[in-house]
Amino acid sequence: MDDILRQNVEIERVAAQAREQTLVEGEVALPGGIREEATVLGCEARLVISGVEPQQDRLAMDGAVVFQVLYRQGGDEIRVLEANCAFSHQTDMPGVDARMRPQVRGAVQSASAQPVSGRMRLRAVTDLSARVFAPEETEIVTGLPKVKDLQTEETDYQLLRHAASGTASALLREEFALDAGLPISETLYARARAEVGSVSGGEGRATVDGNVLLEVFHAGSDPEAPLIVTEHSFPFEQTVELQGAAGDDLRASVQVQDVVASSVDAGDGTRVLRTETVLDIEAESFAPQTLHTLRDAYTLSGDCVALDTRAVNCLSGAASLEAKETDKQVLPLPADAPPVGRVLAAILTPTATGAEQAGGRVIVEGMLDAQVIYQPPGQTAPVGARQEIPFRIAFQGTLPANASVRLTAGNVQAEGISPDRVEVKYTMNLAADMVSETPVRLPENARTEEAPPEHGGLVMVWPQRGESLWDIAKRLRVTEESIKRLNPAAAPGQALVVMKKGQGAY
Repeated sequence: MDDILRQNVEIERVAAQAREQTLVEGEVALPGGIREEATVLGCEARLVISGVEPQQDRLAMDGAVVFQVLYRQGGDEIRVLEANCAFSHQTDMPGVDARMRPQVRGAVQSASAQPVSGRMRLRAVTDLSARVFAPEETEIVTGLPKVKDLQTEETDYQLLRHAASGTASALLREEFALDAGLPISETLYARARAEVGSVSGGEGRATVDGNVLLEVFHAGSDPEAPLIVTEHSFPFEQTVELQGAAGDDLRASVQVQDVVASSVDAGDGTRVLRTETVLDIEAESFAPQTLHTLRDAYTLSGDCVALDTRAVNCLSGAASLEAKETDKQVLPLPADAPPVGRVLAAILTPTATGAEQAGGRVIVEGMLDAQVIYQPPGQTAPVGARQEIPFRIAFQGTLPANASVRLTAGNVQAEGISPDRVEVKYTMNLAADMVSETPVRLPENARTEEAPPEHGGLVMVWPQRGESLWDIAKRLRVTEESIKRLNPAAAPGQALVVMKKGQGAY
């Protein structure tokens, strides 16, 4: 068909998405040699994603799992082993290529350590959620100016396009005065969780602010308190340069790259905790887009017109959800665990196995990997026990089925309530990334077809389920206005009287 009006438009779609588990393993030497037996008290790990590269039909990811292992070796003193285990993982994603934009989120589901012959074997199971977005420029049909008696139906789609993005690294140094009443001899390690509070900016930059929450593990000088946990928090603010076009909708995510903690005697009976936290901050902006297209077309006489369309699910929304709720669980100890005396610390790692929407609340189910470090009655040497228990918790908010969900547990308090049971109280933190898509039909071409013979006269029409007035008018090659004139009081679903013309008549 000649004289077709066309226009180039930009859209963005979700090209592929996947969720996979990966196993990361490593082994490091223990100080002290193989003659001193080591006992693991607790093990946790943090996932750091350092690189994501879309390739042809796959997505390559690089990073490391940072392990922190509390253990005893040759005595009652609690020690820490910290180790980084690198990983590389590739996910098959048909249709992906190097020009596309990836997004990966992940967390450690479980971490374990086992001493063997003077070495520590490390193992972590990670959960990776990946999406790849495809920006696309395509040509669509916008008009057929030379077609006689043409009827057109147009529509608007409210979409979203990624406009710009950027990353920045922030080194945050903070000092805290430790309570003079705490018998701390040495700081072992710290774990950190960062939260984005707000994102503001414009003109090619975004300012991200939020909070960092620290939990610091210390070795105690008192045999009755060999392990002490302190909690601290501080704000952060970082400007990120954005590369790309202008966009009003700003988003940001933050990842803890590294955290180091040490403490020194201040000379006045107190200790000063010094921390260094490295954050990787990613910011991006989006631009709302109204896509105006031909939805359908037909002629009243002559040859028929047909639009060739392509169905595409286009990006129409991007959002994140952060919520927290307090919870508590009673942890039964394994049958072979020593009885509970004084609980020193608990390390909780939650994993979501399912989520459902119930009104304005999100019900999340999962498993809680709980590690408890405690002293049995009458003993100073600490021991560790581990158990998995199911949980079910409700958060305020809305969570679609395709959301990428991550859970963490903080503000953990543990207390023995019987010789074989420990009650743990904690705050469950939920972070989720969500996208929404709108099905769009893009008119990519138009063609003519020979029309079948038509007969004039009055026709009685009974609309089929889901059939619109436009559908009836197109099928009978009359205008919607003519049907309305003949049926001014017709209700939806009622029979309609339609006046048809013979082929070529007006």
